[in-house]
Amino acid sequence: MNKTIQSFSLLRRAALTLLVAVMAMMTAGATEFITDVMLIGGTDQEVAIKKALYKKEGWKVIDQDLNAGCGSSSDYIYLLYKTADNSVTPNLTFITGIYIRNGKKIIVK
Repeated sequence: MNKTIQSFSLLRRAALTLLVAVMAMMTAGATEFITDVMLIGGTDQEVAIKKALYKKEGWKVIDQDLNAGCGSSSDYIYLLYKTADNSVTPNLTFITGIYIRNGKKIIVK
């Protein structure tokens, strides 16, 4: 499989995973919204260390390897996000849309 297909698959998985998290928050009538999104990757041990460090900084980890099924030599990749409570901090800018692009072409909107 070439890198373009692997990247597209990974980005699509990341976007869909984030969409599920956002939808869960919206259906619960939450006042908490996503403010930041990040992907981390590496070996199993490297990712475990990164996840622990970022959790201490307030990041939430979606505990699903987005690179699962891409072969035993591929990195583990996880999606992390931060949230803020709109009722506590009303002037924050929240994520309202995500676009994944490959050059000028928008892949996922």
